[in-house]
Formats: sequence, C-alpha cells, structure tokens
Amino acid sequence: MQNELGTQVDMIFTGAWVIHFVLIALLKIIFDIVPNITQETSWTLVNIFYMVGSFIMFHWVRGVPFEFNAGAYDNLNMWEQIDSGDQYTPTKKFLLTVPILLFLVSTHYTHYDLTYFMVNFLATLMVVVPKLPAVSLTLTVSIS
Repeated sequence: MQNELGTQVDMIFTGAWVIHFVLIALLKIIFDIVPNITQETSWTLVNIFYMVGSFIMFHWVRGVPFEFNAGAYDNLNMWEQIDSGDQYTPTKKFLLTVPILLFLVSTHYTHYDLTYFMVNFLATLMVVVPKLPAVSLTLTVSIS
C-alpha cells in the first residue's frame, strides 16, 4: 500500500519522540502527588494510562483531523499512516520500544509482584500486539 503521508503523520519525526518521555514523566508526577498511592500503584497507573492513550491515538482513531486530503486516509489509523505503512522504520521501532521499556520499568518498580505484573503485562500487550505487522492487517480488516 504505497501512499503519501497523512498530514498528521508528517509531524512524527525524531524530535517528536521526546513527548512520549515527557508524558510518562508528567503522569508519574501526577500519580505521585495523589495521596495514599504507593509507588507500585503509581507506576502501574502510569503504565495503564500511557498504554490506553497510545492505543487510542495510534490504533483506534481512524483518518486525519484535517480535511486537506479529501478522505484519502479515512480508513487508516495513525499506525498505518506512519511512514506510508512501511514496517520497521526508526519511528515505528521507537514507538514499539517505548511501551516495552515502560513495562520493564514499571515491573521493576513494582518489585515483580504477580498482580502488578499481570496488569502491566496485559496493558502492554494491548498496545504491542496491534503494532506487529501480521496483526496490523488483520485488525484493519476486522474492525472495518
């Protein structure tokens, strides 16, 4: 599927990668401010909120918010629009690596507790699996 990049996807370049770490840091600060939340729960909430936001942004919402393309991307989510749908580009590798790293960090700071591990693992699966090349095409067909 060779097409031009969608308008919103043109903005995804190496400089925009920093926002992911900023969002994670802000989520961590917000959950640390809330009283009676342990560090384990805080890291798990950061993981869940980031994963849900990432899933909605990259895999749930279809099309582009601008009308400069006459509906050319209405059936594609952002993940499919990034880098013209090519797999294993630096941007896609980065966007696949961040959830995995966040999972590893949150698992470490929850002291490998089984309950927290399962919650973090399932949240991570929710974001990582749709990014895989074999699943991406399957989800596009089944959701549409």
